[in-house]
Amino acid sequence: MVIRHFQTIGVVGAGTLGAQIGLHCAAHGYRVRLFNRSTETLQRAAQGHALELEQRLARRDITADEQEGLLSRIQSTTDMQEAVAKADLVIENVPEDFEIKRAVFGQLDRLSPRHALLAKTVPPSASRPSKPMCLKGRNGRQYGGRMVLRIG
Repeated sequence: MVIRHFQTIGVVGAGTLGAQIGLHCAAHGYRVRLFNRSTETLQRAAQGHALELEQRLARRDITADEQEGLLSRIQSTTDMQEAVAKADLVIENVPEDFEIKRAVFGQLDRLSPRHALLAKTVPPSASRPSKPMCLKGRNGRQYGGRMVLRIG
C-alpha cells in the first residue's frame, strides 16, 4: 500500500460542495487553493467560510486563533494554474457534464505537478450513473474507478 502525504490541496470549483471541501481540508491542517472562474462564487465561498467559522467559534468548537489559522490556509483564485501548480492532491468539483469534466481534466493534466493525485467528486445522485465515466490521462491512465480519500 502506498501512503501519500499531502501538504497542499487544490479544489477546482468553489460552489457549495467545493467550498465545503476546501474548508474541511483546511480544518485538518492542509493548505488549500480554491479555484473558480467566477470571483462572485469565490466571494460567496469566503463569506460561507467566515459564517461557518463564526458559528463554530460561538459554540466554542474552535478558538479565535484556530479560526484565524484556518482562514489563512485557504487561498482563492480565478487562475487554475495558480490553484494547482503546487498541489499534491487536486479535487475536481465541476458540474456533472462529461464534456466539461473532460476539458477540466485535460487542463489539470497539463497544469498540475506530475506527482499530484487528481480526484473527482461524485454527487449522491450519481452513485450509480447510467453512463460510466472514464477519462484518459497521464501515461494512458484512466481517471475513473472509485476511491475514497479520507481527509483528517
